[in-house]
Amino acid sequence: GELHAMGYHWPDLIDHIQAVHHEYVKLELPRLSGLMSKVLRVHGEAHPDTLPELARLWERLAPELALHLRKEEEILFPALQALAAGRTPDLHCGVDGPMRMMELEHDDHGEVLRRLHELANSYVPPLEACGRATEAHGHLPGRLEVECLDVDAREPQAGLRGERSLDPV
Repeated sequence: GELHAMGYHWPDLIDHIQAVHHEYVKLELPRLSGLMSKVLRVHGEAHPDTLPELARLWERLAPELALHLRKEEEILFPALQALAAGRTPDLHCGVDGPMRMMELEHDDHGEVLRRLHELANSYVPPLEACGRATEAHGHLPGRLEVECLDVDAREPQAGLRGERSLDPV
């Protein structure tokens, strides 16, 4: 079934996020960036009202997503895994700071993805779209629009130490 943040034990959920979602995004970002460049180069003049802004937003979002994944993998997830194991995270600011930062970034990325969705006509390619444009329209949203993990940073231990039911739903 589908994963729900509170439906899995945190270390398992973190492993799943990294193995499935992060790996997907890491593979797709360069490919989609290449597609976006080609589509803009070939079709930008025919669609000046949407493609240049779409490309500009993507050029901003792609590196931000890559950096966001690194922050989760190198800072947040190890801290959450330490809490889940009953250890104190090796962070001078605790988990609250990184959690707030990730939540802010999730919100910002969500806004950019919503604007991309709007500019790309809900990811439905125009009838005259070539194969690359159709592929870009079809893959741009992909799993990049997965729901963000919503964790209450003020009480991380409640969900991390098994105090709530964390069996798969």
